[in-house]
Amino acid sequence: MAAPLAANSVTGLWTPYKDVHRAVENAVHQQLPDSLHKLAAVLRKHKPDFISLFNNPAKNPQHREQLKKANIEGISIHGQQGLCLLSSQLIEEALVLSDMYDLNEIAALELLLAAQDQQPHTPNYAHGLVAVLLYWDGKAAIASALRSLILARRGRTWTLGLSEELVALVTHFTDELMEEGLTRKVLELVKSIDFNSELEKLCRDRGLGNERHRKQVSDLIKDSRQNLAECLYVWACQRPLTKADTLLLVEHLQHISLDGEGRLDGPSLALLMALLYCFGTSEQENAFDQFLHQFPAMDRPYMQAIHGCLIDAQPWTVPGLQAVVRLAWSLVLRSVSQLPESAALGEFIEADEALLDLALSGGVFLFLRESVIITEAFYQDEFYIRRVHALITDFIALMPLKVKQLRNRADEEARIMVMNVQMGSEIPQGCCDLEQLMMLAGELYSKDPFGLELALDFWCPVEPLQGPGEMGSFLSIYQPRPMSKEVSGIAIQLHKVLILASDDPAHMPVLHNNSCPSIQGMRGGIVSWEHFFHSLHAYHDHLKREVPSVDTRPFRTQPAAAPKTIIPRELEGLRAVLKLTATIAQQCESARLFLYEHPQWMLVVTVLGLMQCSIPPLLKAELLNTISAFAGTTEIATSLWQAIEMAQILETVKAPNIRPSTGIEMELNEIESWLEEYPMTRAFCGLLSALIHVCVPENLGAGLRTPGFEPYLTFIRDSVFVKFPSRAYHDPAEKWQVAELTLEIFQKLLYDYEPQLEDFGHNKLGEASSASSPPGYTIMIHLLMESPMLNLCLNILEEGIRLLDTYSTFPGKSSLEGALQSCLALLGLALQKEGTFMALSQANLLLTPLERLLQAVNPRTGNEFQSFLCGNFMSMYMFVCVYLSECQPAALGELGTRANILNLLLCSLEHKSPNVALFLFGFELRKPASSTNLQDAGVLKFPKTCLHSIIAILNSDSDQHSTTVGVGSKLHIIELCYQVIYQLCTNPDTSGPTLRYLRTGKDFLYQQLQHLPFQSTEGNSVLVLNQMAWLLRTIAVEIRVASLHRQRSYLHRLLRLLLGSQGPSPSMSEALSMAPLSQGTAPGYCRSLLKAIDFVQPFPEDLQLDILDQMQLEKAIMSCEERSVHGASLCNVKKLKNILMGEMNKLQGLGPIGHRNVLLNEMRTVMEHVLERNRSRKGLQSKLSCLEAWRQVMETVLASCSTELLQGEERQTLITDLLYHLFQKILHENVAAQLMSLASGALFTLCTHLSMIARADSPWVFAGNQCMQITSLFDPLGAVGQPVISGLAAVGADSLLLVLKNLLDFIMKTGGSYQRVRTSLYGALLFYLQITQTPDVPDTLEAASMWDALTTAEDEYSRLRRENVKLINSYGPPLLKIVCRDACDGPEIGQMSALALLEQILQVDRHQQWLTYFSNSGYLPVLVESLARDDPTLQGLLVPQPPSLKTLYVYESKMAFLTCLARSPQGASELLRVGVLTCLVHCRMFSLRPEPNPYQESESFIPSTMERYRQLLIPALQLCSALLTSLAGQKRRAASQVMQFLTVHGDAVHAVLRCQEVNLGALQEIALLTGIVSQTICAHLMDYCYKLMVQSSPSLQYTFCLFTPSFAEAMGQDSIRRDDAAVASVPGWKLSGLGVLMCLVREALNSFQQASDGHRQNLQKFQGLEQLSADEIKKVGAVPWLDTTRKMTYSICYTLEMCLFIMWRHLHFYSVHCVPVDPYDPHPSLLGDAATCFTEAVQKKLQDIENNYSKVQSRYTFIQALSRRIRCLISSGSRNNGQV
Repeated sequence: MAAPLAANSVTGLWTPYKDVHRAVENAVHQQLPDSLHKLAAVLRKHKPDFISLFNNPAKNPQHREQLKKANIEGISIHGQQGLCLLSSQLIEEALVLSDMYDLNEIAALELLLAAQDQQPHTPNYAHGLVAVLLYWDGKAAIASALRSLILARRGRTWTLGLSEELVALVTHFTDELMEEGLTRKVLELVKSIDFNSELEKLCRDRGLGNERHRKQVSDLIKDSRQNLAECLYVWACQRPLTKADTLLLVEHLQHISLDGEGRLDGPSLALLMALLYCFGTSEQENAFDQFLHQFPAMDRPYMQAIHGCLIDAQPWTVPGLQAVVRLAWSLVLRSVSQLPESAALGEFIEADEALLDLALSGGVFLFLRESVIITEAFYQDEFYIRRVHALITDFIALMPLKVKQLRNRADEEARIMVMNVQMGSEIPQGCCDLEQLMMLAGELYSKDPFGLELALDFWCPVEPLQGPGEMGSFLSIYQPRPMSKEVSGIAIQLHKVLILASDDPAHMPVLHNNSCPSIQGMRGGIVSWEHFFHSLHAYHDHLKREVPSVDTRPFRTQPAAAPKTIIPRELEGLRAVLKLTATIAQQCESARLFLYEHPQWMLVVTVLGLMQCSIPPLLKAELLNTISAFAGTTEIATSLWQAIEMAQILETVKAPNIRPSTGIEMELNEIESWLEEYPMTRAFCGLLSALIHVCVPENLGAGLRTPGFEPYLTFIRDSVFVKFPSRAYHDPAEKWQVAELTLEIFQKLLYDYEPQLEDFGHNKLGEASSASSPPGYTIMIHLLMESPMLNLCLNILEEGIRLLDTYSTFPGKSSLEGALQSCLALLGLALQKEGTFMALSQANLLLTPLERLLQAVNPRTGNEFQSFLCGNFMSMYMFVCVYLSECQPAALGELGTRANILNLLLCSLEHKSPNVALFLFGFELRKPASSTNLQDAGVLKFPKTCLHSIIAILNSDSDQHSTTVGVGSKLHIIELCYQVIYQLCTNPDTSGPTLRYLRTGKDFLYQQLQHLPFQSTEGNSVLVLNQMAWLLRTIAVEIRVASLHRQRSYLHRLLRLLLGSQGPSPSMSEALSMAPLSQGTAPGYCRSLLKAIDFVQPFPEDLQLDILDQMQLEKAIMSCEERSVHGASLCNVKKLKNILMGEMNKLQGLGPIGHRNVLLNEMRTVMEHVLERNRSRKGLQSKLSCLEAWRQVMETVLASCSTELLQGEERQTLITDLLYHLFQKILHENVAAQLMSLASGALFTLCTHLSMIARADSPWVFAGNQCMQITSLFDPLGAVGQPVISGLAAVGADSLLLVLKNLLDFIMKTGGSYQRVRTSLYGALLFYLQITQTPDVPDTLEAASMWDALTTAEDEYSRLRRENVKLINSYGPPLLKIVCRDACDGPEIGQMSALALLEQILQVDRHQQWLTYFSNSGYLPVLVESLARDDPTLQGLLVPQPPSLKTLYVYESKMAFLTCLARSPQGASELLRVGVLTCLVHCRMFSLRPEPNPYQESESFIPSTMERYRQLLIPALQLCSALLTSLAGQKRRAASQVMQFLTVHGDAVHAVLRCQEVNLGALQEIALLTGIVSQTICAHLMDYCYKLMVQSSPSLQYTFCLFTPSFAEAMGQDSIRRDDAAVASVPGWKLSGLGVLMCLVREALNSFQQASDGHRQNLQKFQGLEQLSADEIKKVGAVPWLDTTRKMTYSICYTLEMCLFIMWRHLHFYSVHCVPVDPYDPHPSLLGDAATCFTEAVQKKLQDIENNYSKVQSRYTFIQALSRRIRCLISSGSRNNGQV
């Protein structure tokens, strides 16, 4: 069928017909919904078109005048407004078209205008040529629509499963057409549309273009005639024609003629079958009697008219056609005679024998064989085959006496032939009728394209009393009788019938069992294996050459022997026997083994012996073909190689420079070349191809010559392939058959070849190799140099393309196509292997890369080979790409062409621009491809490109995803199309134009998204999942790009469809309103896509082998694994088979035959296992691809869509629903591990977004010491700072707890394995636990009530936190064990995730269960010891070019976790217990502080050496600080260990203190180090004094005084200067006075003020973060200033409290309980000095600290109480003059 053209909306001779055709196809064949009503409307509208079939609008003089003046006055055209001015050329072409087809002038003009619109689809044609195509395409469309309507009628032969309403509609409509004379109209059109006259008319008026245009027009004309003829054929199948119509049909058949080859053309064959079905009776097997009563032949007028017409002696134009009709009518008469009502028709019924005799005399069986079933169209229709089968079977069943008569006549002719042979007379030529019948049956059943198995009807037993020697009903026609050795013609045809009948594997059991010699009665019969091989032995003994005896005397003469020849009849019989043997051996393996291993027949020995005899080449070819049939079994193939070598069919052992005297090479050069026929050469090539397909023994010819395949390859290459173009051929097709066979051998040999170093003359030990090189090595040598073989391959390509470009049929076309395919495959394999081959050659050979050889000049044309190939293949691919969407999808060859083109496009897209793909897609080549503006075909003269064709393919197949499932090849084409679209959308050069065109021009992705998920079956699920994967990836890219370009309306439509909004899809105008997605909308496509992926992937069970070693076999399988296009690791089955066969060949002869059979069975089991494993891996990879694509879409939707498009509640509904269904999938049993890993990543992403949503009550989310704003991530289109959703309340605590439970169940399901899966799960759990953290509020140092916090009701965060801890702890030790083990061991990223999770859980675990388990189970010591183990690795990172930094990041995670432990007293105690500080003391990495390098870049991705050192030191200092802060009773021990740490690494400490750098890292080091020192010295000294006084002085009366009663140190500057001399004279050991404490109080007050001011400034910057620049944000986020200033204020406040407490105790003791003994003691002036120092300013500052800071602490009013008591002591002392 010709490719239909795209529809248009202008012309009335094409578009209406295309609309009718489309409506009929949608209703009848595709059965689309709502197609019935559309069909009814179309049929009502276009009924006149069917009645006046193919009638053109009549010419109109007025229209002609208007058209002639259209270039001046203009003309009105249907579908356009106003008058249009036409060019003179267009007017002239319209007039020519009108005169050529007798067509109305306006209709011709509209046809030309339609052609102009369709011209982009045919860019190489002028619009006049396109108009011719449209004209005939419209005719073919209306004829095809009529055929489909009649096909859907209610009838007797078939039913299409259509609805009753549709069947009634088309039946009524077609009945009306038939009443209007449809039969006469169709027959007139078939007769009037003459192909040759139409082409002559077009040639005369220049209506034909190039060969391709001529081929298209020819196909359309043939399709039109064929569809018209099949209308009557289809009608007759469903319902016989009336008498008048039948007579018209008979009259038409009387005058038809055969084509040039003596065959019926397609329309004539259809009309003949229509008449045969009008006479058909045997098709109604179930209701035969009822049918005969309703048969038109029961009507006397009908029978009288038809019988009179057929009994007439007037001959027809084709006598054989008349004979066929007479045969059919005679069978009708015999069928009618079986009815009681046939008595009235006796005068006609009695003439059945006479009609049958007329049919036989007219050669009916010969005509059916040579003119009917041999036609190309015969085997394309199932009911053609059934009707001819019915003719044969009815003849045998209804005419048994006539069959017996034919058999007797055949026996008589056989006896006459035997007598003539015995008497030496001439044998009569010709075949009897029975022989012709058997030949017809054999030819008819030689092909079975529809799997009807009609030939099985001849193998059914006839009678239960049938003898054991009879084979079946058909063979009972000829009973074996005693005959002489000569072969009769009937026996030959009987063998041919067996050959053709045995070509079906279903016939093998019957045929093999009935031909077996063990059956009684068949021994010695003509149809038995015993007779076959006995005859072969007899011929061999008769024809074999006699070798002269050694003792023959020279003077003795012998009479010349008579030449031993085979008469033609015997030759034909032998060929029939050999064909039968070959066919049975090829179809049935058991029969093959039986025939080969029979000890008496010795089949191979006999056949090879006959090859040495002087017999015709045709018989030798049959002998070689017979041997080829046995090469399908491995053990037979191996022995065949040795037998052929020993028989020297090809002389491989010969003296040099001596021409061969025997063998096939001599036959080729001297006999076949002279006869110009090469059957033996072709058979020998076929034998080698069959043997190569199984194995090529490495030791072939060992002991006689150099082992190897080289002699055979040399013969095929030099004697056959290189010389085949220069030889003469009687049959031109044989030339290309020889080329195809030889190139197929080269391709197989090169495909199996893998370059090895041993191939180049040396083995692995450097010794010279004794065997010849592999055949693939020799082929590569000849393809990588200017050899005759390479030149001939390129010439074949040139010649083949030239012949194919003629678009004509020529002998050997199919063989030429096969040769071209093998030639291209051969060059492709050479290009693949040349890199490895040339690398191993080591310049020992002068080789040239093949791509350079293709640039050489072709001596025949003078052009470069490469330019020729590129130019021709470019045009070929351009042609096929333009019509990718228009070729018929049923042909597998066309589907394969599509796949090759799409693969070419994908491969070309990987190259830089410009490339072939960009050219075929219509992108700019001279400008940047991104500047291309893609358009529809025809818009702005934009041509039709491959992109248009791919979109057309996907659009045409999108509807079928929801109704039907295509075949595998078609689904693969669709997958490649989606992949091409994805590559175009992701390529930086093509992404913009492609997405813009798909979005604005076609709305492609939106339309495709409507059909997701695609329906699939078990057989094609892999392809369907891959299709969805590519489409989803493209949709993810589109969503991201649309969000970046603010395509809100378009994005809103996609989201409504993707998230499953209820109601109809919104239009573009509705989307522009930007209404939010409907509330309560549940995710639709997202959830259904997830449901479409089955997370369970079964794999085959492990092999159980007895002989093969399991481990070695697995290694061999792994060595054959290759990475597929989709990423799956698949085993190369062919490569594995070669390995196993090679190993088995090495063991040949080392074991018994039974052992070998067991080994072969195990090899078959291994191959089946590997195939099953490949299928499982493909299925798993397709699921991984689809799940990954789904994840990409979901992540893109959540990360790129603004809050206006996806509001808060909808976002959280989407996330929770997806989490629920994902957990349902992943928690199922037997989930594939790879899918678990990918699903865990999706869970991590969803939990991340869920955490953001649930914590949205506060606009700030703290992650460590850095901050980010939620809306800045998820609102790229909206305003920054707007809240996303309502927070935790909107999500719901129950939903969150369910998520937590599923996460924990997933973690528990992983058990001890799947550590990488748990890494993502730990991350998801971390983000979940962050939900329960109360949003951190920065400390403002403002007053707040401690009691408010204690009395406030539990909020939702605290309640959820408590439930989370309860749920986590409910899993007990198993969960603890998994997390703790991953924290101490496993992959680096897994350790970091587990440590972070432990840190998060420890912060909310108030009962310290996790800390207790972690410490008591030994995990904490292991973690601490790992620091020492990592010390050498961490030392290696302190070099300018460090290795991987994974250990550094793991170290930071460990230290962060240990610092978290150190913040609690229990954790700090455990750390001291396991010796964490001791471990740090022994780490040498802290002592390796590098020197600062001012020239090193600080902005590089890899941190500098100093930065890496600080990443090691700062966590250790933070740990020390946390330990000193948390410990109370063990502070002295902790301080001593900290000091030890600082002392051991004293050089590094001194370097830090002396550092002159001014950057954040240096300042952080100094801050932490000085903080530790000051904390150790100052705060701990006060604490020491406090504890000493409290513990040693239980009451105020007895106080252990540490300071003297003097404030001299705290007096003013003048006093200090005044007392400098006195102080200087005071001994150094003198105790300090209370003035030291007062000085500390003053310094603390000043420091607190500075710290408070700095904290307030940092807080203001933090709150105004959105107004800061990027650098300022980096500074604020890089250093934890808020935390540092907060800790500093706490330390200062603590120092104040301790100083005031000690000062009060001393003042109270000195002023109340102490009695001075020294009159010069300064005690009397103590309170006065205290009043001087403890001024109102100091008291006011203390009051401010109390009110602004201490109020939020647990020691609120403590400073105030101490200050009040000190004031009381001072005031009481001043009133009482120092008396208490």
